[in-house]
Amino acid sequence: MNSSINIESKLINAVKRGDLQAYDQLMEMYLPQIRAYIALRVPVSDIIDELTQETFIFAYRRIDSFTTGTQFRAWLFAITRNMLRKKIQQYARESVNKERYLLFSSLIDKADDSDNGDEIAALQTCLGSIPENQSKLIKLKYLEKLKGEQIAEALNRSTDWVYQNLHRIRSAMRTCIKERLSRQGDSI
Repeated sequence: MNSSINIESKLINAVKRGDLQAYDQLMEMYLPQIRAYIALRVPVSDIIDELTQETFIFAYRRIDSFTTGTQFRAWLFAITRNMLRKKIQQYARESVNKERYLLFSSLIDKADDSDNGDEIAALQTCLGSIPENQSKLIKLKYLEKLKGEQIAEALNRSTDWVYQNLHRIRSAMRTCIKERLSRQGDSI
């Protein structure tokens, strides 16, 4: 046990000096454990491979922050847990955004359906009344299907700004559509 910790410490110090072969050896030591940990939590082989690779890339880039003499395995597993949590959150956001996109696109696709004509007209009117910067944000998200990070980069804004503004726009759209529909119901 002590000799394996000693070998591990020597490899880590070599990696910190820029020795890529030493990092390959560290990966060989921990790859099966990291991959198995991820596989038990995510049963999709592409994601398992992706997360395993991302974990080792992240660890390599942050190796200077690792304190030699502490448990490398624990540090590596903490990175793995965080990468896994981040991936799950990403998929959850994508799932919600796909549902929202499907809702918007289904309303637009049903424009010929007479039962939804009022809703479509309200949606189109509301979309036409939003400011240009909000319209651009909606187009990037729902027409160009960009992720929040990509939109933030394109608009030179933070990702938080993008998500907050998309939330506000969707909320305003719901309110606008409800108001228009209720006015139409009152006038009938």
